Amino acid sequence: MDALRDDEIDKIGVWGMGGVGKTTLVKQVAQLAEDEKLFTAGVYIDVSWTRDSEKLQEGIAKIQQKIADMLGLEFKGKDESTRAVELKQRLQKEKILIILDDIWKLVCLEEVGIPSKDDQKGCKIVLASRNEDLLRKDMGARECFPLQHLPKEEAWHLFKKTAGDSVEGDKLRPIAIEVVNECEGLPIAIVTIANALKDESVAVWENALEELRSAAPTNISGVDDRVYGCLKWSYNHLKGDEVKSLFLLCGWLSYGDISMHQLLQYAMGLDLFDHLKSLEQAINKLVTLVRILKASSLLLDGEDHGDDFEEEASMLLFMDADNKYVRMHDVVRDVARNIASKDPHRFVVREDVEEWSETDGSKYISLNCKDVHELPHRLVCPKLQFFLLQKGPSLKIPHTFFEGMNLLKVLDLSEMHFTTLPSTLHSLPNLRTLSLDRCKLGDIALIGELKKLQVLSLVGSDIQQLPSEMGQLTNLRLLDLNDCEKLEVIPRNILSSLSRLECLCMKSSFTQWAAEGVSDGESNACLSELNNLRHLTTIEMQVPAVKLLPKEDMFFENLTRYAIFVGEIQPWETNYKTSKTLRLRQVDRSSLLRDGIDKLLKKTEELS
Repeated sequence: MDALRDDEIDKIGVWGMGGVGKTTLVKQVAQLAEDEKLFTAGVYIDVSWTRDSEKLQEGIAKIQQKIADMLGLEFKGKDESTRAVELKQRLQKEKILIILDDIWKLVCLEEVGIPSKDDQKGCKIVLASRNEDLLRKDMGARECFPLQHLPKEEAWHLFKKTAGDSVEGDKLRPIAIEVVNECEGLPIAIVTIANALKDESVAVWENALEELRSAAPTNISGVDDRVYGCLKWSYNHLKGDEVKSLFLLCGWLSYGDISMHQLLQYAMGLDLFDHLKSLEQAINKLVTLVRILKASSLLLDGEDHGDDFEEEASMLLFMDADNKYVRMHDVVRDVARNIASKDPHRFVVREDVEEWSETDGSKYISLNCKDVHELPHRLVCPKLQFFLLQKGPSLKIPHTFFEGMNLLKVLDLSEMHFTTLPSTLHSLPNLRTLSLDRCKLGDIALIGELKKLQVLSLVGSDIQQLPSEMGQLTNLRLLDLNDCEKLEVIPRNILSSLSRLECLCMKSSFTQWAAEGVSDGESNACLSELNNLRHLTTIEMQVPAVKLLPKEDMFFENLTRYAIFVGEIQPWETNYKTSKTLRLRQVDRSSLLRDGIDKLLKKTEELS
């Protein structure tokens, strides 16, 4: 705090090992600075994406936008360098606090537009990292504060605060003190163990102490053996396979925020939630399991991405949830990946197809394709259930590639280019989730062969026409066509054939609805087709004119979540804050008296 008050110090560093409490500390400092009114404004920015060198440049734009949002600044320039000039000019007049947390590689502040000490009024930057040299030598921090393990007294105080006062009991206290000692003063270990042992019997505490003492050392770079033992123990004592599976899935996915919508798609495909009859039940189950992991300190809230992220999957299903994104502390993620990589899970992250043997026994494979241009003609993966390809727009997938993957349930081929889909896709009889987000797509008629498909996501793809074969997907529950701006043709009777569909997302997408009574066989779908979808509860859609809405028997009645935009709505007007949003433009009184709209108005929470 003294350094924050010192006008001669423009950059302050905080460093220490993973899990020692750097994020907690800088956030607390920001709160104290706000209480003392040291700055006119402040912004906290997680930059953990700096792990990945390829994301550094796009990350500059994220930092610029975050600061601009905090200042209420609307950029006029479109490229980063022009925006940097605009931002610098504004920041030279302000006294603000900028916190960049979890820095892994050099972030050039000049490229962002953050002025140096010589040409700014009072802008102060706080930087947090595991690496002191990065902060001092590369980032130019004038003063750096090391964050050490907690001393015994503070470790006990944090443990007791988390586990509850019952640890002060005569029988429990001596065991609890020994358990705290095993955590070696690391907050991330203390909090996870305290949460796991809260309200447990003395016998469970004694067993935990023995297991923590006998934990085998590991060789995970950057993860203390004691921390690994504590987190592994916390994982082992999660109650139920569902929550354990979700924990490993979150750890296996990429660093940074994970959307709840994406987690739902994957979990449904993997059938992680047993015996659920509806999408609504799956959502409730996911929210419940996420809360358990958060309560165990194994999962954190992600950032609110606001409206500045383009081509986002729908957030409508989780609009009322605590948070629409989750994330893992990087130490927890490293431990989760280590657990997941071993039998019986076999989660594998690969950088190179050369690592593959002719027959691979993995169940989950994530392949980073940034340096891969062609996959092998055939890969025998008889146990594979989940296949995720990353960063591969120029990647060629041979038509024979998916032979021998009969158990595959989830396939994510986002950001790929396809003239036609690989022909062996039809040989995936158990595929339940297919993601082709942000893809360049030609002929996708083959999708009609995937009879068990429950989730199909084409967010941000350049698809122009849905194939008539899609009408065969009678088990489809979730269809996400958000941001398919080029989609102009949905043949008649496709939508009405999707008899089990529960969620249809078409924001910033198809609007060429045919009028009622048009019987031309070549015409587009009309809205009355949605009346046949008796399970439909969630919809995002745009309708150019109110006259296109069906006059009676409207599907509106069963909706529990919706964002419906009627009339000439601009793209910026399609952002919304509630799960029952209705926007009407240029509609007259007689239109509003239609029975369907009348029912919708009665339950709408956000009306424009």
